[in-house]
Amino acid sequence: MVLVRDGHVIATVEEERLNRIKLTNKLASGAIQHCLSAAVVQFKEIDRVAFYAAEAIVTPPSRRCLFPAGRFHPLGC
Repeated sequence: MVLVRDGHVIATVEEERLNRIKLTNKLASGAIQHCLSAAVVQFKEIDRVAFYAAEAIVTPPSRRCLFPAGRFHPLGC
C-alpha cells in the first residue's frame, strides 16, 4: 500500500508486514488503515484507489464490495 499526495509518497507498508503472512492474498485493510493514520487522512478524502490482484482473486462479489455503485473499471477503460 502506498499513499501518494500531490505526486509525493506520504506513507507505505506491505500488508504481510502487519499480518505476518508471507505472500498474503488478503485485502490490505491493515496497510490501508496504517497509511491513512500515518498521513492523518480519512478514507472519504481519497480521490483515487488503484488495486492490483490476480484476476482469479478478484471475483464478482469482491468487486461489488470494493467498488460499489458500478465504480469498477477494468483495464483498458
